[in-house]
Amino acid sequence: MDETHKTKATQNGTVITMAKWEEQGKQPGKYWVYGTDGWAYWAELLQPGEATGLLLNKISAKKQIMGEWYYGIDVMGQFITPKELGNDNAFNAFYEDGLTDDAYYLLATAAGYKMQVEISMQEGTPDCVLAGKSK
Repeated sequence: MDETHKTKATQNGTVITMAKWEEQGKQPGKYWVYGTDGWAYWAELLQPGEATGLLLNKISAKKQIMGEWYYGIDVMGQFITPKELGNDNAFNAFYEDGLTDDAYYLLATAAGYKMQVEISMQEGTPDCVLAGKSK
């Protein structure tokens, strides 16, 4: 069966850490966020046919390598729709190995979910909870 897939040009993008994303206000955008779980997350909802920015654009050897060598990266793309994100009981790869709270929040923000804040009388900072979710 022949299939044709058309994509848009690769977007400009950078890579930041999850800590930097949080420090910068947890905003969606055209960048990858490298999480503490070892996964990189594109921080903006992609429309059908769109491409992300490059996760890597070069590699550099730390020392001279003699002879022939090969360098490869095994990339595993995982994709879900905003509706699938809210269903942690469904079988999808985002929940298989455990999705960190930070990663879930990033994906929900990228998908356009709005945050609500619960204020409690207990010491500490208030808990942030996405609309329609509970802690």
